[in-house]
Amino acid sequence: SGEKELESALDKLDAAIAAILGGHSKLARNLLEANMPWQQRGPWGGSTFSRYTKLDETSSHTALDAAIYQGDFDLTRQLLDWEAPIQFGLTTAVQRRNQAMVQLLMQRGADPVKNPADYGDQTPLAVAIQQAPELLPTLLDNPKPATRQALNERGSEWLRLALNASTIKTATRRLLVETLLKAGINGPTLPPTVLQWAIMTGDR
Repeated sequence: SGEKELESALDKLDAAIAAILGGHSKLARNLLEANMPWQQRGPWGGSTFSRYTKLDETSSHTALDAAIYQGDFDLTRQLLDWEAPIQFGLTTAVQRRNQAMVQLLMQRGADPVKNPADYGDQTPLAVAIQQAPELLPTLLDNPKPATRQALNERGSEWLRLALNASTIKTATRRLLVETLLKAGINGPTLPPTVLQWAIMTGDR
């Protein structure tokens, strides 16, 4: 029946996610195939179909997110070829500070200023500002029109985040601000804190 076929596919995908997270890339490749239900998260284990209706966003992964988390570049590329949705993948790559993965996902259409609605304000850009500032130039290289629009709408917010990050050195804050400005934030919209910071660091 259709339900049994779906359960079989979910079983294989669930096992593959477990294999990816366990570092068993070859095993995962043997389990994965095109047209799987890529939105499904796991691994769940167990033996009842009902477990697949549970969606614990904090402790489960899609196959693509698991591959990105593990830094498995080749498997990530294969899953993208199979049109697995990126969803949280770019944020995961930023959190792992994996520049090659960030570049791959950006090439495949990932948006640095957007996340699924249920992920809150932690866009890949915001995470990079706080955790991986060295990735900001990669995220904002040749920004798309939608990204430029978001920068103009929320640029002041992200600039404040960069300026107020106490763990970031002054030189890094300078890079963050310069990168954001270069990406398209308009000077007239800058908050007073940016001007104060520029004066304090000798930039006029």
